[in-house]
Amino acid sequence: MDLRPWDARGPAAANTVMRLLQTALPGIAIEHVGSTSVPGCGGKGILDLMLLIPVGHLNEVREIVDGMGFQHQSGGKQHPDDRPMREGSFTFEGSVFRLHVHLVPEASAEVERLRKFRDRLIANPELVALYVEQNVVSSTLRFRIVQHTLRARRLLLSRFLNWKNSGVDWGLPVMAPHERVGRSNLRPEMRAVRKTMIPSHRICSKARRRADAPSNAANGAPQVLFGGLWR
Repeated sequence: MDLRPWDARGPAAANTVMRLLQTALPGIAIEHVGSTSVPGCGGKGILDLMLLIPVGHLNEVREIVDGMGFQHQSGGKQHPDDRPMREGSFTFEGSVFRLHVHLVPEASAEVERLRKFRDRLIANPELVALYVEQNVVSSTLRFRIVQHTLRARRLLLSRFLNWKNSGVDWGLPVMAPHERVGRSNLRPEMRAVRKTMIPSHRICSKARRRADAPSNAANGAPQVLFGGLWR
């Protein structure tokens, strides 16, 4: 995760984009949410805009937003069709800001959650510092997980090449295409290699527990705020 310090131009850039959207979508309420809406809160640097969609107007609003040039998601958590998100970019004062436009039904509970995230952080600078610190810890753990996975793959490849060059028989049985090669079908040499690989779900579980440690230890920290409310 690419973390950036808070850019004081972010709110002004968001307001400029919101005015453009409101011109095309009169009557639709639009709010700036997410970390870029909170003074001093570092994060991904993406301008998150929340469009409050009245009942029965989702398709109409989505077509207008798409017609303005916003694109479908390119990655990350995929939002459902009844709560879409669009991506884009906007140049403001010589810098390019990434945009996430969230089309949220106005009656959805998510509206209150996004507002609460923003408003609580704005009202409490200590929570801002805690949120930024947790993001740094989470980003570091993700980097270490990737590093560990790459080292494990290099180890596996190295052992494979060494055994292949030494003429060791892998011992894989001849099987029909529909049959699966499971652990019981491998010879001891291959089972030994597999034991050196740490399952990814174990790594991620440890990473999540470590990432939660700072917020759990903080006195009075609202657990709902840092328990996955905002990605």
